Amino acid sequence: MIPQQHFFRKTSVFASILICAAFLSLSISNVIAKSTITPEKASVPIKDIRILIDISGSMKKTDPNNFRRPAVKLFASLLPEDIFSGVWTFGKWVNMLVPHGIADSKWKAVVHEQTSNINSTGLFTNIEEALRRATWDWKEYNPHYERTIIILSDGVVDISNNPEENNDSRSRILKDILTTLSDTKVTIHTIALSSLSDKDLLQQLSFATGGIHETIETTEDLDKTFMRIFDAATPRDELPLTNNKVKVDNSIKEITFLTFRKDKSSNTTIISPSGKKYSHKKENDDVTWHSENRYDLVTIKTPETGTWRIDAAIDPDNRVMVVTDLRLITTNLPDNILAKDTISLYAHLESEQKIIKRRDFLHFVRMAVKHSDETGNSRYSIKLKDDGKGIDEHKRDGIYSAEIKKANIPGKHTFELLVNGTTFKRRNTQTINIVKYPAIIDINVTSNNDIAVSIIPYQTLIDTESMKITAIHSLSGDNDEKYFIEKTSPAEWKTIIPTNTVTGNHTITIKVVGNNKHGETIIFTTEPKNISIGDNNPVKTDHLETTIVEENNDIIENESTSWLNVILSMLGFNLVFILSTFSLYKLWVKYRYKLLPIPCEEMSNA
Repeated sequence: MIPQQHFFRKTSVFASILICAAFLSLSISNVIAKSTITPEKASVPIKDIRILIDISGSMKKTDPNNFRRPAVKLFASLLPEDIFSGVWTFGKWVNMLVPHGIADSKWKAVVHEQTSNINSTGLFTNIEEALRRATWDWKEYNPHYERTIIILSDGVVDISNNPEENNDSRSRILKDILTTLSDTKVTIHTIALSSLSDKDLLQQLSFATGGIHETIETTEDLDKTFMRIFDAATPRDELPLTNNKVKVDNSIKEITFLTFRKDKSSNTTIISPSGKKYSHKKENDDVTWHSENRYDLVTIKTPETGTWRIDAAIDPDNRVMVVTDLRLITTNLPDNILAKDTISLYAHLESEQKIIKRRDFLHFVRMAVKHSDETGNSRYSIKLKDDGKGIDEHKRDGIYSAEIKKANIPGKHTFELLVNGTTFKRRNTQTINIVKYPAIIDINVTSNNDIAVSIIPYQTLIDTESMKITAIHSLSGDNDEKYFIEKTSPAEWKTIIPTNTVTGNHTITIKVVGNNKHGETIIFTTEPKNISIGDNNPVKTDHLETTIVEENNDIIENESTSWLNVILSMLGFNLVFILSTFSLYKLWVKYRYKLLPIPCEEMSNA
C-alpha cells in the first residue's frame, strides 16, 4: 500500500492542473448556457453603411490596376449579415451599382458580380450628386440606426467646365449636405487617392462628423485602408493570431481567415488541429474560399477546436474573425484624440448580449491592452482590472477597465486588447489618430504673395460653437497684427492675411480658445510658422513639424535610458535567481531522501 502522504505529494500538483483544465473547458459551455448576468442592455442600433466609389477618368492614373474592385469585394464580404449596405459609383452621373439592402449572402454575391463595372470612364467628379442620391432617405435622425458613409475619390468637385458651377457645387456640399448629415448623426469616412484630390473638402466631411480621413498615394494598399475603416465602422469578434497560429475554442460557430500576400502566385493553406488541409483547389461544403491577387478570404463553419495554422507569409494585417456565443465587447475608442489626453478603456465578456459575471469563470480571465505606434513597434502593455479602483466603478461586476495615460506622440497608434481565458482567447484591435492640436491648420502663400490660413477642427475634440480663433502676424522688427478668423462653412475657418508684398520673414501664430467635449475651456497656441516673402519663390519653414521631430528624438533618448534600466534590472534579477537556486540546491542535498518518493521495491513490500 502506498503511503497517503507520498501519493498526495506526487499527484496533487498534476491533479490540480488537470481538474482546472477540465473545469475551464466545461465552464465556457456552462457560462453560455447559464450566465449570472446583469439586466438586458438597450437594443443595439442597426448599422447602415453606404459606399461611394469615384470612377472618373483620372482614376486611370491613380488606380491603373483597378484595386478598387478587390477592396470593395473584401469590405462587402466581411460585413455581418444583419446590417444594411449599398454601393454607388459616380463620375458625371451617379449609378447605384449594388442596390441598398440587407448584407446577406445574396447581396454579397451581387457585389462580387457588379464590381467588374467599377472602371475609370466618368467625365466628371460629381460628389454632390453622389451624396444626395446615396442619402435620399436620411433626412431626420433615427436613434434605431447607426449610419455611415464611405467616400473614395481622387479628384475635386467637378460637374462642368464652368469653374463657378464647380465652386457652387462644392459650397452646397459643405453648407447644405454636410449640415444635414451632421444633424442626422451620419459618420463620413473618406479616402483621398493622391495629393491631387480635394483633401480639404474630404477632411471637412470626416472631421465634422467624427469620421476617419485617409490619404494614400497608391492604391496597392487600398484593401488594407478599407480594413482600417471597416474596423471602425463595424468591428467583428477576433482571435489573436501569433506566428500564423490561432487557438479555437468550443464556442466558435464560424471562423474567417483573412491573409494578405505580396506574391499573387503564392498559395495559402489552412491546416486544422487534426491535420486536415484546406486550399482554394479543394472544394468543401463547409468552406467558402475567395481569392484575389492581394488576399485570400476563407470562411469555415463549425471549425474543430484546437490550434489552427496558416501556411502562408506572415503579415501583421492577417486576422482571424469569428462568429461566437462568447463575445468580447469593448469601448469604441475615438478616431482622434489630443496628445496627452487620457484614454478610458472598458471591456467585458458576454453571452446572449448579457454581461458574464460568474466569478468561477472570470477567475481565470486575464485582459491586457498592447500599444504600438505606426511603425509597428510595441511600446507598452497595460492590464485591465475589475477591482473597483480608479475608473472601475464596481468590483467584480464583470467589467474590466484601464486608463491609458501614455498617448502623447502625434500619429497613428494601435491598441490591441488581448483576452486570455486559459481555454479560450479573444482579440480586439483599434487604431486611433493622436493629434497635437484639435484642428488641422494649413498656412500657405497665395499667388499674390498674401498668406492664406485655413483651419478645419476635429469637431469631436472641440465645440466649434465656442471657438474663437486669432491669427497673429508679425514681420521682423514690426509690431504684431491680430486677425480674427471667421467661419466660412460648417467645418472650416478661413482668412487671407495681406503682406502688401513686403519682403522679409513673416511669422504666423494661431491661437484658439474654446470648450472641449466635457465643457472645459481649452486654449492652445501653435508654434510660429515662418514664411519668407521675396523676389524668388517663397520658402516656408514649418516649425510645427520640427517640434514634433524634436519631441520624438527626446522620446527615443528616454527609451535608450529605459533600456539601460531594463538591463540593470535583468542583471539584478539574474543575480538573485542564481543565489536562490544555489540555496535551494543546498536544501535539496540536505533533505533529498525525505523529499524523494519511495522506491518501487519499497512500495511493493510495504
